[in-house]
Amino acid sequence: MSEFLAKGVKRHLKYCPFCGATSIRACDKTYYYRQGEERMYWYECKHCKSRSGEYHSREEAAGAWNRRFIDE
Repeated sequence: MSEFLAKGVKRHLKYCPFCGATSIRACDKTYYYRQGEERMYWYECKHCKSRSGEYHSREEAAGAWNRRFIDE
């Protein structure tokens, strides 16, 4: 199994579940609201552009990226 350590995350990321690529990009975005701001994080495959979904921390996003229907 090909895994690598993601920047800013203390856990390894698995390869892309759709295309098998190991080039995974850490993404983040800040949303601004009247009440304040909110920073969201997700992981995205550089090859096929599949995403983990947006989460409030890099750790949550990494957990979602690594979640598989069938454990390997």
